[in-house]
Amino acid sequence: MKLLAQALRLHQWAKNMLLAVPLLTAHLVLDLEAWTSVIVAFFGFGFVASATYLVNDLIDLKSDRLHAQKRFRPMASGRLTVSAGMALAIVLAFLGFAISAAALPAGFIH
Repeated sequence: MKLLAQALRLHQWAKNMLLAVPLLTAHLVLDLEAWTSVIVAFFGFGFVASATYLVNDLIDLKSDRLHAQKRFRPMASGRLTVSAGMALAIVLAFLGFAISAAALPAGFIH
């Protein structure tokens, strides 16, 4: 699990909390439907962001292996195979877009 958390850069998902700012500024803090959309968007955006990080790691694989800190990343270190990283990126991107398209109001993703 730790390997997956590192590869997906789950710590970066904290940025998705900014999705809640409009609820606070529009005084919709008690709107359950709005919060449901924010939660769905949090995961949808997180999946797509993680897929993007994985693709970036694939593109930068050679240089990351030579970098002092980046060489410890899961794919650069060889703990996560390139094929597993590619498959994971595809699945995450699909899930992120599918969840967002299926569960969010049309205006949310346009």
